[in-house]
Amino acid sequence: MLKTAGFLSVALFACAMFANGSNARAQQPPLASSLLDHLAGTWVMRYTQNGAHQIDDMTAQWVVVHHYLQIHEISRRKTAAGAPQYEALIHIGKNPQPAQYAIEWLDTFGGMNETSTGYAAVEANRMRFLFYDKSGKLDFINDMTYDAKSDSWTWNLQNVDHGKAKPFLVIGLTRS
Repeated sequence: MLKTAGFLSVALFACAMFANGSNARAQQPPLASSLLDHLAGTWVMRYTQNGAHQIDDMTAQWVVVHHYLQIHEISRRKTAAGAPQYEALIHIGKNPQPAQYAIEWLDTFGGMNETSTGYAAVEANRMRFLFYDKSGKLDFINDMTYDAKSDSWTWNLQNVDHGKAKPFLVIGLTRS
């Protein structure tokens, strides 16, 4: 009982420190990004993979006091057990210094490592996320481009092998 009370006191103290703003990082203001605002919503993703036309569903919403855009992609295709063949939770935020977007990609392949995180320069209608491997070599590119006229997105995904980009998928996103 005494150990539990001691632990509870330490936990409450830690919570109070963070609530008072005594933590090492200053809280950032909510993220303002008109480009990410265009990605928020409900989408249908269409692409061709291994010669077969595929459709996934995607929702994107602001989370954590408008600091991140959370994307939930889920495949309409099912495994033999009835689970989606592919599912991903993706978070996009923005680093103030240097001014860039950051993305964290968590999906059915599992594991969090260097290749789960990508970075993109801030541009008007595009986020070209670059992902690097453990040795710092470019490993993957996800080039997300917004078309304001059609209110749609194109994601051009490329594997990078020995410095050479090779097409993986081109995904078209339209509002559902």
